[in-house]
Amino acid sequence: MMWYTADFHEQFQPAGTSSRRLSVWFKNLLIKCFQRILSSSEFNATTEWQAGGLLQLLEDWELNLLLALFHSFMPHVDVLLSQLQK
Repeated sequence: MMWYTADFHEQFQPAGTSSRRLSVWFKNLLIKCFQRILSSSEFNATTEWQAGGLLQLLEDWELNLLLALFHSFMPHVDVLLSQLQK
């Protein structure tokens, strides 16, 4: 079963937008959302605690490095897999 395909990736990528730019935009949107949750008194303690944990993950340089590496080599793995399946 193939869980990552180029077709899936392109389906959710607006025309004229690079994948990297879209990833950075989405990450920044999530960071702003979690920061809003932490600075607001509208949410309960559990939600604030979870938002803080997710914010830490998004700002972790090791996780960001692994995600960048994964993002850069996954298209090559996809091509290799399609060649091996022939």
